[in-house]
Amino acid sequence: MINALIVQAARSRASDIFVKPGYPVSVRDKNGKLKKKDVIPQRDDIQKFLNETIDRKSLLKDILHSFDTEYGEFDVSMTIRDEEGAVRARLNIFWTQDGITLAIRPLYNEIPRMRELGLPLQFQNLRNVREGLILFSGATGSGKTTAMYSYVDAINQESCKHIITLDDPTEIILEEKESVVSQREIGRHSESFASALRAALREAPDIIMIGEMRDKETIRTALQAAETGHLVISTIHASDVKDCLSRILSYFPAEEHAELRHELSASFTAIIGCRLLPKAGGGRVGAYATLFKTLATTSILRNGRLEELDNYMNRDGMQTMDMAIQSLKSRGLIDEIGGI
Repeated sequence: MINALIVQAARSRASDIFVKPGYPVSVRDKNGKLKKKDVIPQRDDIQKFLNETIDRKSLLKDILHSFDTEYGEFDVSMTIRDEEGAVRARLNIFWTQDGITLAIRPLYNEIPRMRELGLPLQFQNLRNVREGLILFSGATGSGKTTAMYSYVDAINQESCKHIITLDDPTEIILEEKESVVSQREIGRHSESFASALRAALREAPDIIMIGEMRDKETIRTALQAAETGHLVISTIHASDVKDCLSRILSYFPAEEHAELRHELSASFTAIIGCRLLPKAGGGRVGAYATLFKTLATTSILRNGRLEELDNYMNRDGMQTMDMAIQSLKSRGLIDEIGGI
């Protein structure tokens, strides 16, 4: 039952599927609209689905144990195969007051080119950067992971590099092109982002892609990697560029902020704020704020004057999110309602 729903949703290019016992399954379609289906799974259906789908025995044991404790949350990738091929998905399993609940995101291995996503030209031209930190920020479902993979795959197509990716779980399988690609999944190939990142520094990488910056140790090690000649690329869950910087600081005690701002100002290359908006005529289109390293932005970050960033993000190829949205409106790609 659930397998068939996931396959059907993936083949229609849906973005998310929500499953909880006793309620209709909900699917967010490719236009971002949430719709309820005429299928109501029960607790036993969900347990059977997990038992049949998850192939990591140690994780499955923990998940099935949680049915007795009604406690916990788990992330895992999964593959469903049928006569038409394979469908991959990222599966988040968590307990709520309604019982065991699933948030499922189909994974599409086609990686759009940066120009197809509408990423700003000045950012596209950063493909030859050799070191530093590039961050993609945005809320859940903002397109930041797709944008990040698009950038990494452009390097993969054009340059002979060793690219290490660390993901939880692995969302997109990168086909080796000009580069050597080593993909590691947290929980399967390494215990944590921090431990995998420390190990990556001994694995002769040119580029390290981290699925998400989500803890103090990972951020600290990523900054060290960026400062020692590696290109580090990651995402962070933040609403805009300024919030991205504030969020990084929030992982550290106040007495460390000055040192951290200095490290960030020295190592960062670009921060891309991502947002998906309803496209005129159907579908969705990306809007991107861009912050690049310049003498002015380096000084602002080092001195903690983040409120001044908007005044500088209208020059040197940079743009605020408001500027990005106005550009989409002027080109007729979104309408007034979709852009607000």
